[in-house]
Amino acid sequence: MLLGEQNNHSIVVQIQNDGKFAPIGSPGKGPGKFLNPAGIAVGRSYIYVLDSYANKVIMFDSKPPHAYRSEFPKTSEDRERLDNPSGITLDNQGNVIVADTNHHRILVFDPEGNHRAQHPPKLGKNGRPFLDQPVGVAVTPEGKIVVSDQSRARVLILDPFHSEPHFKVIARGNQVGTPFGVTVDWIGRILVVDYKNHRAKILDQQGNELFQVKNWRNSLLFPSDDEIVSPTCIVFKDGRIIVGGVSPLLQVFQNK
Repeated sequence: MLLGEQNNHSIVVQIQNDGKFAPIGSPGKGPGKFLNPAGIAVGRSYIYVLDSYANKVIMFDSKPPHAYRSEFPKTSEDRERLDNPSGITLDNQGNVIVADTNHHRILVFDPEGNHRAQHPPKLGKNGRPFLDQPVGVAVTPEGKIVVSDQSRARVLILDPFHSEPHFKVIARGNQVGTPFGVTVDWIGRILVVDYKNHRAKILDQQGNELFQVKNWRNSLLFPSDDEIVSPTCIVFKDGRIIVGGVSPLLQVFQNK
């Protein structure tokens, strides 16, 4: 498992099978260093670390000793420049998808970090960005992109294979509260964490609520002796749900 610990000034660690921690990269500026690791994605050849303060993605070999390889964006062109990016994931072809938060868009790069696409491609009809504050991204088994738009309190799905790719809002307002991290399980269900309401919701791809978890301690789905406070990120792995929050930092639940 890989973990980015922001409060320890950018140390990214690998939690090994024996429970020990092995650092990848180091704090600071320059190649292979981080200021604020906001997200991690693991591909076939590379580990991608999203640094929200340095506005870049740093690439390491996926195999030990995880040597530094490169970083992107590779140019300062507006079409690929990042500003406070908050989320990262990979699609089914290994392309890197980044939530470019302050630019109100989703950017797609190939596995080597070359720019491929932008969603949405332009401003909305009224001249305002269609996305306001995208912070979380995930990909469905069919290749659709799920986005949490935090400040507008909504979750959207983009079908990039459509002749005119467009976003569809599937949940909004009190239904998702303050959405941060999103993930998708192996059958396409969407799980989004609600930061301010200390809860998570499982949705289908039409936005129908399948399950809500508000009191983590008493939940049958997430049995635990601790409650998650202000959850920010979530992933599915090997039938388990791993949630990161303010307190405790990391919690693992069995998906029953």
